[in-house]
Amino acid sequence: MNQSTEEKILKSSMFVLLIFAVSGVVFGNLLNSEVILFEGIYSTLSIVTSYLTLRVTRYIRKKDDDNFPFGKEGIIPLVVLLQFLILNAMLIYMFVDAILIILSGGSVTNLGSVIVYLLFTTTLVSIYCKRLKKASKTSQSPIILSEVKQWHVTQKQGYFVLGGYILGFVLSQTSTQGITPYIDPIILIIFTILTISQTFNEMIKAFKELIGMSTIGDKTYEVMEDKIDKISDEFRIKDYYLRVKHLGGMLVMEIDFLVDHQFECETVKDQDRIRDEVYRTIHKNNLNLWLSISFTTDPRWIE
Repeated sequence: MNQSTEEKILKSSMFVLLIFAVSGVVFGNLLNSEVILFEGIYSTLSIVTSYLTLRVTRYIRKKDDDNFPFGKEGIIPLVVLLQFLILNAMLIYMFVDAILIILSGGSVTNLGSVIVYLLFTTTLVSIYCKRLKKASKTSQSPIILSEVKQWHVTQKQGYFVLGGYILGFVLSQTSTQGITPYIDPIILIIFTILTISQTFNEMIKAFKELIGMSTIGDKTYEVMEDKIDKISDEFRIKDYYLRVKHLGGMLVMEIDFLVDHQFECETVKDQDRIRDEVYRTIHKNNLNLWLSISFTTDPRWIE
């Protein structure tokens, strides 16, 4: 996916978020719904983070080998960590606010009007998710894949909130109507807990990337290891040590090959054949790969 297409998707995402931000704040106050108000504030923050992501993406693409000899990918997890710290601070505030509303006797919310509003927003999100999925079908850009993932999470959250209000509306028409003032804050509490659990995982992942920990899953690592095993057997390589991690949108991989007298690729040109083979094998599913391969006859250098 080229740069202009990537930016178009981010800009279209920001436009849809702007609709939710304005409508959420306006209708949240009109309908006295903390959940809708929260969605409006959440969308506003998402616009800021999307814009920040867009600016960071443009900055990363500009080469600056003097100041960043190993690239600028380390900026991405730093930005992600800051974004989710701000978001979680807001979520905690909304969580506490919902508890205070319950303790004060709940709030009067027009459940029918809220359901109509949520039907509109969930329908809009569903339509946009389909368009986004279609537009990003051939993309391996980590930024776009992350955007698609976030919108699908938003879609699921929308279904959950809508279902909660429909259930609350049904209950309000029965003998349990006394719980009606508590429906909005209760849904907000559940919603914030679910969102915090998701954002917390993303924070942990970003923090791990920042301090150099591997965020590669065991399955993915095993697949890569199998591919390197086949290449090692093909070129009669005695042993190797594989180091791999994600850093922002980059896959960083270092392979130290241990060779002996059976190794037939003695010239640099021969060794480049192995590098080419590794690159072709690994790069298929990764847009940005930092690959470093070395050869040694001394086991000390692969430990």
